[in-house]
Amino acid sequence: MSKAGFTYPEYILQWIWNHGFFNTQYLTSICGKSIEVLSPGVLNHSDGPDFLAATIRIDGISWHGSIEVHTEAKYWQQHGHHTNPSYNNVILHVVASDEYTPAITQSGEELITLNLLPHLSNSLHTFTEEFNQRSTFPCSSNLKYLNAEVLAKQIDKAHTEYLEKKVKDVLRFYDPQLLPSEAWKYALIRALFDGFGISHNREAMEEVGRHALHLSQEGHSGSTLEEKVLHFAFESEPAINWNRKGLRPAAYPEKRIPLALQFMQAILNAPFHTFLHADAILLWNEWAKSLGVHQRAQIKILFATVYLPALYALASILHIHSLRTEVLATWNNYQAPISKSLYKKLSASLPEFKIHGRKLGAVHQIKHYCNQKRCMECFVLKKVIQS
Repeated sequence: MSKAGFTYPEYILQWIWNHGFFNTQYLTSICGKSIEVLSPGVLNHSDGPDFLAATIRIDGISWHGSIEVHTEAKYWQQHGHHTNPSYNNVILHVVASDEYTPAITQSGEELITLNLLPHLSNSLHTFTEEFNQRSTFPCSSNLKYLNAEVLAKQIDKAHTEYLEKKVKDVLRFYDPQLLPSEAWKYALIRALFDGFGISHNREAMEEVGRHALHLSQEGHSGSTLEEKVLHFAFESEPAINWNRKGLRPAAYPEKRIPLALQFMQAILNAPFHTFLHADAILLWNEWAKSLGVHQRAQIKILFATVYLPALYALASILHIHSLRTEVLATWNNYQAPISKSLYKKLSASLPEFKIHGRKLGAVHQIKHYCNQKRCMECFVLKKVIQS
């Protein structure tokens, strides 16, 4: 590691300890005792030491207890652990600094301290150097050496997570007090309006969707429904706050609301039983063709991010295995018209990523792993560190 020491957040050092991403051979405490890590312990998400129920061997003698991790040894006292009896069962103080300050427990015991800094790999050093650079991804310098199967495994993981997330997005609109047929259709419609509002006007569009459903329940339909909904959207008091900044004219709410209403009426008019078998997957494209919008990228994306998750949720609620299986297969094989700008930075570092670029999991990977630097949960980084 760098002579400057470990200049990164403590949670990264906890992650390194938890997964054993360091050279475990010839571990020696600052006072010269040999150390073997038999079990790193269980990460503690509450008050007290960082890891509980750990097992280590010091000079051949086994110890069971807690582990406390700090980037620098001085933080033991600065954090007040020396006066806190909850830390009396700590058996090892793990740091990543050459500077040493004794760690004394409230009971008066001086702890064995292990400096991990000399035992961290060059790959991990590269990662930590790049972690705080906004111009790149922390693992980018190692990506070209990765087996393509590792990236595929991570994208598959993200792909599955993304479906789960989108199903939850639909179900948050599901009202269990209604009949399942009504509850599901209304949830789908509200999720659809929400989707038409991405990314500038989600709350506003969802509000319009709620009002549109209310009007339809009162018996309004067709041009009368559209007229009343548009009046609500643009002339009601207090006025709905629409954000048009940076939008293309086709994405203005004046354009999207009438289209969302047409999809809403198609959903309401379709007999509920038509959604209960695999052919329901085809309904979306039939509606889109009848409206002349089946080639639009937005409509194709809404099919995948709203309609398919809604069908998956319905199949799960009613235990329709065949529908669930078909929806999942469609989701896994779907090639979405995803903007290249979303994955340009990563594909520049890893050409193989272009293979996955049209898969919906790639969107989730970039937005919820790479851009948020959730590296510690990514198979790619684990492979980098272990290589």
